[in-house]
This record gives sequence, structure tokens and C-alpha cells, in this order.
Amino acid sequence: NPLIQRLDKYENHGVIPEGPICSDLPGTPLFPDFCNFSFYRCLRKRYFIKV
Repeated sequence: NPLIQRLDKYENHGVIPEGPICSDLPGTPLFPDFCNFSFYRCLRKRYFIKV
């Protein structure tokens, strides 16, 4: 989703992180990349997750 990508670039100072993403939420899976992590946040409406 272009909107999600634009917002994540803004949040991350213009850079989408490379590689796998881990979060501090118990039971939350390891995400293979930032795009999957962003999609998960939007589906669950958890917009601020510490990574």
C-alpha cells in the first residue's frame, strides 16, 4: 500500500529498514521485512509497536 509506505518512510526518517523485524509484543511473530510488519500493524490497528 503506497500510503503505508509513505507514512513508514516519514516515521523512519525517509528510510524503510532492511531485513527481518522483531517486536516487543509477546506472541508476535518475527517479520521477514518491514512491509510485512507494517501490514500486520494496520490489520491489528497497532500503529505504535516498539521494535
